[in-house]
Amino acid sequence: MNVFMAKLLLRILIFGVAFFFAIKYVPKGRMRITKKWAWPLVVGAFAGLNFGLYWLLSFVLKIPATVAAFFTFGLAMLIVPFLANGVLLYLTNRWIKWFKIEGVLAYLYASGIVTVAHLAISIARL
Repeated sequence: MNVFMAKLLLRILIFGVAFFFAIKYVPKGRMRITKKWAWPLVVGAFAGLNFGLYWLLSFVLKIPATVAAFFTFGLAMLIVPFLANGVLLYLTNRWIKWFKIEGVLAYLYASGIVTVAHLAISIARL
């Protein structure tokens, strides 16, 4: 149980930093957390979704991406984490009213930043 909690807390920390950078660098303030006290709730919800649902989303997305990877020399496999994190950001946006992402461009920027954080987690094997 301690290892599980340690991994979840590290994910929350890493995604918290990623959300900080995403909110700072998404153009025109289109990504924001409206209440300061909601930061842990938003980041915790996203980290929990990422911890719990990412494997399912990546499995579903890897099936067609594997076929596409054959024709694109593996480039399609880089898109799977990007799309999965985009779906998880959308779900977090829909479920938590204090977290707002407005526009497709904001989702693309935020998903890219969160995917870099997810890559760091994958490299660290958390």
